Amino acid sequence: MAKKSSVAIRDSSWLKLLGAAVVAYILAYIFASWAVDSGKILAYIITYVSLYYAAYYTKEAIKKRFFKQTHDKTRTARTTKKAH
Repeated sequence: MAKKSSVAIRDSSWLKLLGAAVVAYILAYIFASWAVDSGKILAYIITYVSLYYAAYYTKEAIKKRFFKQTHDKTRTARTTKKAH
């Protein structure tokens, strides 16, 4: 039962990251159109920050979805030392 809940948490965590990326892309679009209309440097800066976070959240969502992460690296190091 614990495995099913941990799988569900892992599956939903990448969806949350993907949702955050979509929100960041929408904000980037809004601020970019405001920057083009107004010409204010602050709007351009906010656009670049939004694009940075959108790319970051997209990358993290892809990593969580497609790549397996090991949580305890010391456990594998200890077992290899005992084997020799």
